[in-house]
Amino acid sequence: DKNDARISYVYAVSIGEENPAEAIKILEEVYKKHTGDLQIVSGLAYYYEKGGNVQKSKVYKKKAKALQNFSVQ
Repeated sequence: DKNDARISYVYAVSIGEENPAEAIKILEEVYKKHTGDLQIVSGLAYYYEKGGNVQKSKVYKKKAKALQNFSVQ
């Protein structure tokens, strides 16, 4: 369910170790609706790094850091 960020995140993680490319696909789709969800952003950073796309991982790590800083204030 792309309307529920948590369910989508859990699903992506459940398949991510076996199929990181599919996890990225799911997370990218959900990210379109939930740009402020730290788990989605962190998941994207993790799976892009795991897949060897360091540049994309850095982009999402930066977004995750910004979300963390925002939520603390």
